[in-house]
Amino acid sequence: MPEGYGQPQQDPGSIFLEASIPALRSFVRDSDWKPKVRSFVEQGSWAHQTIIRPVDGGEFDADLLVMVDPVDGWTAAD
Repeated sequence: MPEGYGQPQQDPGSIFLEASIPALRSFVRDSDWKPKVRSFVEQGSWAHQTIIRPVDGGEFDADLLVMVDPVDGWTAAD
């Protein structure tokens, strides 16, 4: 049988999305954003590997939660 036979095929947009995540994490960590970044948490259909191909060749999106330390003086609105 050919390699990958019977395996779900990953869409090129989804592959690009996965490849972009390290760049996003580096950008946030290296920025001058005030809170200390503790971790990143993948959310939604992307995290659960239930993402579907967008209609009409639209863009993929991913929900990436950034966990940070509290900042004195910040409120939920900030």
